[in-house]
Amino acid sequence: MNPSVVVLESLEAAEMVKLVNNTFRDFSFAFANKIALMCAKLGFNAVKVIKAANEGYPRNPVSLPSPGVGGYCLHKDTYLMAKVAQDLGINPDIFFHARDINNRMPLFVAAKAMDFLQRNYKSARKIKIFILGFAFKGDPETSDMRNSPTLDVLEVLRSKLKKKAVFFGYDPIVGKKGIEGQRVKFTSFRHGFKGAHCVLIMNNNPEFAKIDVFSLLETMKKPGFFFDGWHFFHKQEVVEAKGIVYQGLGGGFN
Repeated sequence: MNPSVVVLESLEAAEMVKLVNNTFRDFSFAFANKIALMCAKLGFNAVKVIKAANEGYPRNPVSLPSPGVGGYCLHKDTYLMAKVAQDLGINPDIFFHARDINNRMPLFVAAKAMDFLQRNYKSARKIKIFILGFAFKGDPETSDMRNSPTLDVLEVLRSKLKKKAVFFGYDPIVGKKGIEGQRVKFTSFRHGFKGAHCVLIMNNNPEFAKIDVFSLLETMKKPGFFFDGWHFFHKQEVVEAKGIVYQGLGGGFN
């Protein structure tokens, strides 16, 4: 947030500034997410590629990929910018493309999880899924779940698995009431990992980087699916826990 007072010629121009900021952020995230999808196909680590591109080149730092872009403002403002373009007779496709990329990321995550489950647990009677991070962002921390990519992933998995799945969740800021309002059982790291077929880290709350991931992964059902949506951990560290399949937006797809 800029603490300075910026004077413009009208309220409309000031509103345009807000649209420009939020739409550009949506664009930058969409670019990073597109790079992550391409690197996954090429076998590259997207996080390493992007960090290398940013090294010593501060003019246009590229964002790191994420499992989706949530929150009220970015969703709304990109579409508002598209509407302004349409009203002016300007092709708005570029705005819709950015939104489409970011909207597809939760579907990508859900598809990866479903592919693992169908290959390994097609005949299982119950599937335990533990999700970390329900707020639309974790850093800076918020309890706001509006347009959270987590809820999109949850909706897809619930529709595919139906009554076969049992969902557990944790978020240090949203808390028990907010999570159980999504028909998800609130639990701790230890109980969430224990016996889970899938564990998904969906937002970037700094608390998640501090967990003893190796010990917790040992308690999962084997084979187990671990999705690290914010590249908190290295693939090599995770797969030391035998029977764990690592998936991450930075690389290491199976």
